Amino acid sequence: MKLIEVLNQIRMGDSMDDRMTVYAKREWTPNSDAILTLQPKDGSTAAIDGHDYFLEAFIIKDWVDELDSPEITTEHCSRIIQYAINDA
Repeated sequence: MKLIEVLNQIRMGDSMDDRMTVYAKREWTPNSDAILTLQPKDGSTAAIDGHDYFLEAFIIKDWVDELDSPEITTEHCSRIIQYAINDA
């Protein structure tokens, strides 16, 4: 699945477990291959199947709750990527 698709899945997932975490292949772009999985119990952020830790679902939910758009656009995705790179 593409990163932007995973982010939109989180956007639509009202009952999604906040322990879910996004991992994506680098270099991060909206079209990067990404997976959504439970965060390891030990809190590790080690790569999973060649996908690097990106962000936890609850952080992404906070971001997307502020958007005035029903869907995450490429521009929104790029802003979230910048956050993951610079601030997470």
